[in-house]
Amino acid sequence: MEAGYDYLLLNRRSRMARRMLPLAGAAVVVLALVGVLVWSLFAFVFDGSSEPDVVSTPEPTQAPIQPTPAPSQTPTPTVAVAAPPQPVAPPPAPTPVAELPSDLAARVAPLYPGASVKAADWADLLGSRGPIALIQEGDWGPPTPAPVGTLPMPTRLIIPSIDIDSEVRQLNIVDTGNFETPDNVVGHIPTTANSGEAGSVWLFGNLESPLRDGGNVFAQLPEIPTKIRRGEEVFAVVQNGTESYLYRIVDSMVIPQGQFTIDYLTLTDNGSPQLFMVTAVPRGVYDQRLIVQGVLDGVRS
Repeated sequence: MEAGYDYLLLNRRSRMARRMLPLAGAAVVVLALVGVLVWSLFAFVFDGSSEPDVVSTPEPTQAPIQPTPAPSQTPTPTVAVAAPPQPVAPPPAPTPVAELPSDLAARVAPLYPGASVKAADWADLLGSRGPIALIQEGDWGPPTPAPVGTLPMPTRLIIPSIDIDSEVRQLNIVDTGNFETPDNVVGHIPTTANSGEAGSVWLFGNLESPLRDGGNVFAQLPEIPTKIRRGEEVFAVVQNGTESYLYRIVDSMVIPQGQFTIDYLTLTDNGSPQLFMVTAVPRGVYDQRLIVQGVLDGVRS
């Protein structure tokens, strides 16, 4: 009976021990965690405090080495030797200036007319825009108009400022009040005066003639009114084989095609030595006539 009681007591203790074993394990884990936490806190607070202080030992100082004074020497005095004065070369004699010939201006004027040449022609004095020297030379004499019908008919027309240099031929009257169209040349209306005469010289040329192939000798004639408005001087030279006549352009006008007839030419002739040049305008329509007027300004044989 006592043995049975001991068995029961031992069995009860073993069961209690088995129950306490997990609790003991948990307690060990908790204590370990607490120990780790305490150690970490201790290391954080006292980090490096246990290291010994480093004491620097001062290096022994050494007195600077004094240089050994060199034996004194007496400096040798330097004697300056003055150089003998050099002779000064005399200045070069001035080069004599050659005197210009008194007639230089007169000799150079035909080569470079200066103010008598427009700025647009300065780069082209050799005449690729036409024989400019023919007009710029100063040997034009005062004109003395001859009676109508006494001088030869015109043979050549030159207008350097618009690049016109053309033969002049006589036109035939095809019917009453009309005349033929010139073919690639400037035409002279034969019922009008000749160049240099006391009357009106009428010259006609094509602006362009794509259908009749009559040339475009007066293609640049419409530029003259613009030049006149800008104040430019425009000259035309009409030759008759022996003499040249200089006409200065003074005016221009446009009239309807039907108004330009032989009768119109006769009515406008007032006996003054004048030049009229005519072409059909505007391009592509040709229902009007541009008339450019000039007055006789000089003559040269």
